[in-house]
Amino acid sequence: MAAERIERPRGSLVNKVRWPIVTSIAIALLVVGYVLINISARAQREGVFHIQQKTAEEIALHISVYLQDAMSDLALFAQTGDLVAGERTGQQAALDRLLAHRQPVYEEITLLDRAGNEVARVCRFHTFLPAELGSQADTAAFRRARKGLAYMDKEVVISPYSGLPVVGMAVPVYDPVTGDVTGVLAARVSVKRMWDVVAAVEIGEHGYAYVVNTTGHLLAHADLSRYLQLQGKPIDYVAVVEKIVQVGIAEPGVEEYTGLEGERIVGAYAPVEGTSWVAIVELPTAEAYASIQRMRVSLVGLLVVAVLAITGLASWLPQRIVRPLAQLEEGAALLSSGRLDHRIVLRTGDELEALGKAFNQMASRLQELYAGLEQ
Repeated sequence: MAAERIERPRGSLVNKVRWPIVTSIAIALLVVGYVLINISARAQREGVFHIQQKTAEEIALHISVYLQDAMSDLALFAQTGDLVAGERTGQQAALDRLLAHRQPVYEEITLLDRAGNEVARVCRFHTFLPAELGSQADTAAFRRARKGLAYMDKEVVISPYSGLPVVGMAVPVYDPVTGDVTGVLAARVSVKRMWDVVAAVEIGEHGYAYVVNTTGHLLAHADLSRYLQLQGKPIDYVAVVEKIVQVGIAEPGVEEYTGLEGERIVGAYAPVEGTSWVAIVELPTAEAYASIQRMRVSLVGLLVVAVLAITGLASWLPQRIVRPLAQLEEGAALLSSGRLDHRIVLRTGDELEALGKAFNQMASRLQELYAGLEQ
């Protein structure tokens, strides 16, 4: 009996089983991966923001404590007797003692009478002769201190005597009996300590810190050469500095913007208490988020590997179903060709094995019927 050719359908059971499995699992993995990436990225971003803000606050605190200590010591010294009423030699000696006691802090100290005339003046790097003494009556420092208020300059200047950055401050001198303001004690405080703090803070590999005032001028920078380039020039082209100039900053904050060097950065800022200054730290976003990018690449790689593994598994699993079905298909073809003695041997331990046994029983029954007809 000639075997009648059975036309095979174009579709494949393997593909019908494989692609839904691969697609559904791949979508699930992509969704889970996307969620994990975003959660991790958000957590790391918040971590970067937190570190940046803490760094800015730390710099601001160090500067504030240093300047407030200098102001407090100056005010305390101004209360030790009536400095203005003494002899010039005694006044000079008193200023020399303060200068020697706080040598790293004060670079220059000047005693002014109530008219703003310089009565005594000492400096670590210069000896003032009586002929060099002048008047500071027109200065903002004298006018404010003369009213009984402490004063601090907004700008940092370079001392003509040391070549180092200094900031001016002044406090009133009171009569110990009447409590009236009898003069002013002015000083130029070295801010090299502030520069040291700014330069010593590590902000990644390419980060930097600087200090600005409310007029948008640079007061200190981690890189001295960069400070000298920008000294006296407004840097309000930086978004956060523009905010400082326009509305001021009363609270610490952190945000992304185009930084001092013209690149996108994560910038944090904190006001220096007791001054109108603001400490700013900036870290390029490429460096700040480098770990996030590495994590994304790693997770994408893992997702690709997982999808490939699922694809392979989804191809292997249907084959375990298709092979027994192919044996059944072959057996059916042989049966239709008259090979009633053909038997299918399946050891799958499932419904396919039961189907194979049913097929064999059918073949045996047909063989018996055919033998009976021949007789």
